[in-house]
Parts: sequence; structure tokens; C-alpha cells
Amino acid sequence: MNRQQNDSIAHPVISVDYHKFCYENHHYLYQATDMKAYRIDADLYKQLERMEKHGFTDANKIPALKRVLKTMNLMPAEQQTGNKAGEHLRRLKISNISLNVAQQCNMACIYCYGAGGTYGESGMMDRQTAFQAVDFLFRNSGEAKAVSIVFFGGEPLLNFDLIKAVVDYAKQQGNAHKKGVYFALTTNGTCLSPPVINYLNRNKFSVTISLDGDAKEQNTNRPLKDGKDSFKLVIKRINQFLESRDGKATARATLMTGEPSAGKIREKLKSYGFQKVEIVPATGQKTNQEPSYQSVFNDQEVRADELLHDIKSRRRVPDDQLIKTLRRLAFRCAKMNFCGAGSNTVAISSSGKSYPCHRFVGMSEFSFDFVSRFRHATQMAFVSKISAKSPACQNCWALKLCGGGCYYDNYREAGDPIIPSARNCEITKRQIEMAIYVYDQLVTEDLYYLKGFDLYN
Repeated sequence: MNRQQNDSIAHPVISVDYHKFCYENHHYLYQATDMKAYRIDADLYKQLERMEKHGFTDANKIPALKRVLKTMNLMPAEQQTGNKAGEHLRRLKISNISLNVAQQCNMACIYCYGAGGTYGESGMMDRQTAFQAVDFLFRNSGEAKAVSIVFFGGEPLLNFDLIKAVVDYAKQQGNAHKKGVYFALTTNGTCLSPPVINYLNRNKFSVTISLDGDAKEQNTNRPLKDGKDSFKLVIKRINQFLESRDGKATARATLMTGEPSAGKIREKLKSYGFQKVEIVPATGQKTNQEPSYQSVFNDQEVRADELLHDIKSRRRVPDDQLIKTLRRLAFRCAKMNFCGAGSNTVAISSSGKSYPCHRFVGMSEFSFDFVSRFRHATQMAFVSKISAKSPACQNCWALKLCGGGCYYDNYREAGDPIIPSARNCEITKRQIEMAIYVYDQLVTEDLYYLKGFDLYN
């Protein structure tokens, strides 16, 4: 079932108009120019292999390859011209903010990238700063019909009173500006008491809970601040929370070296009742070893089969990265950037400083200054930089379905937000291959069903 993986990960700068791969005894071809994917026969696959051995890699430049593809009616469309990055910058509006309402935490996760939740600047956000951030959001949201506010930390529920005040104020501003307001929260689960649960449900919060699996993984990776085990405390509260909303929440697990496979962790988290599970390899500063990426690849294959089954049986599809990639492939919706960091999304620290996203909080070189004196020129410079793309990305077959990779991970690994993380590239490329595998098996009725889900949620 598994394709053989190359242990050495590199970024050859080669112009590739297509990508081919084998999976489950079938051969696939993806044309990067027009985002079209096909299942091809073994003969064509072998012809492509022979051409590649002679250095033929670009269908727009190699006549021989063009002739082969033309005979199969697989010629890509002409590339569109125009400065799409410039168009993107001209319509730059902010519709999402992440508020670090608590830069303190009651846990001591071993892979934390935020200096124990303090981001180098421990503190609690006050009401004035929070309300300034909400005003900033509405002032800069332009024509957006709705805005969203994500409460982050540290552990945001340590500042629960402020969260309630922000929700009330944001709703008032939403009514005044005739915009919808959506709320989200990322929590470690320790503060999910019955009153908190009732409040989150009443205000229709989207909730992500950080949980690494069973007691062994959770207690090892995510101990309490005093060193005690956390699993017994959080699982009781998480169970109460999930029961209160029929499992409508996301579990986010961080995969460490030597742990069970990503697939087993996914199964465990689903057994607790989560409708959606996200698993990511650890990238924190305290991590000295890389997790098993083959485990992540295997999990993507399992997830692809699950997704295909869900679509065919018309079950509700969890809105994860694989389904987003599949939708983009199916409806040829190219990603201009990896995410909205700095463009339509801004993170605000407890002291009121603004950054491209929550992962950059505390990094002065990426600050847009205090939200009360937000530097739009600095913001534009950041977005212009990430829109430019590195040579490795510009010449990569996966670009239109990837967007260049997480800017924080890129910066942490390569020292530049636009130089892609090699590890993340491998994971993303496998994810795209799995999306192609699923797409190949969909019929027209499946695509109508797939289109019924919001691409951007």
C-alpha cells in the first residue's frame, strides 16, 4: 500500500509542469499549469519516466513530451498572465484576529513553541487592549460580511471573564456594523468546567482541544505546570464537553518520536468522541528528535480512504486539510498563499502588539507594532514578501495546492518565511497525492455533494 519514501529530503529547483506517481497499482498524472489530474496507463507512465531520465521535465519546453501528452489529449491550458500577487495586495482586508488573552499557562508541554505559553512576555490581556483589538478588526474588515475572533494563549480560559466581555462587545459592534461575528477557542481542556461549557455552547464557539492521545502520551508530553499528570483531569472535562455538543470539536495532537503511529492516535482520539482530529509532527524548540514522518504518511493514506467512503456514503465530511486540498483540486481553486497570516489575519499579544499570526507572537522582527498604532506599511511589506515565493516554490508542481508552506515553520527551519520547510513539503505533497487518488474515484454526483461544503471554513 505504501509508496517507498526517500529518506533524504531536498529541494531541487527544477521547472516541473507535471507530477506523476503510483499508488495502489495505479498511475497518476497531475498537471500543475491547469491543476488537472488524471489516471494514466502504464505505457504513458513509462514514457514519462524515460524522458525524465534524459532530463526532460517541463512540458511547455520539451516538444517530445508535448507530443506524448497531446496524443493522450492531456495538454495543459496556457498559463494566465497578470500580477495576481498585486491584485491580492490591493484587496487586503483583515477579517480574523487571534487574541492572546492569556500569555500564561497551567501546563508545561515539552514541545511548546511559545516559551511555556508566555511568548517571552507573561501577562493577561486587559479589557482596554481587547476592545481596541475588536475596534481594529471592524475598522479594517472592509466589505467582509462576517469576522471571526479566536481566543488563544497560553491557556485562554485562565482569562475567562475577559473572553465574556469581548464576546459581548464584539456582538454589539457586529450589530452596529451589520456583520456576523464568529468565535473560536483553542484550549488544553483543564478549565472546561460546566459553566464554561455552557457558555461556549450558548455562544456557538468553535473549539479546538490539544490532546495527545491516551494517558501515556498526554502525561509525557503535556504535564501540568507542577509536573503532575494531566490526563485524568482533562479527559473527564473533555468527555463532559463532547457529550454536551455531540462531539462537535477538534482534537489536535502533536506527534513525537517513539510514540504510537499517527493512525493509532487518530483512532484513540476519535474513540473519545471527537468528530475531527488533526495530527501534526512536533516542531517546538525543545524537540531534539523528529517524529516518524512515515507514520504521518500512512495516516494520510488511511484518512484518504475514510474520506472517499464518507463522500460516497454522503456522510458529513470533517473539514480538515485533506478535504480542503481535494476541493481545491476538484474545482481548480489555486492557493495564492499558504494561509491568511498577515493579510486577512492578525494576532494580538496580551500587551496589544500585533503579529502576522499567533505563532509569531513575541518575535519583534515580525511585529506590526501595537494594535493602537498598527503599521499598515509593515504589514504590506510582510504580505508582499510571502507572496513573492522562493525559487523552490515557484518551480514546484505542488504550489497551486500548497501556497508555500507555513511561514513560521519555514522561518524556524530555514531562517526565512518563504523558504519552505523540507519536512512539511514532503507531508503536503503526500497529502496532494492522496487528494488526487480520491478525486480520481469521484463521479459527477460526488462532486455536487463535495461542492455543498464551504471551501474556506
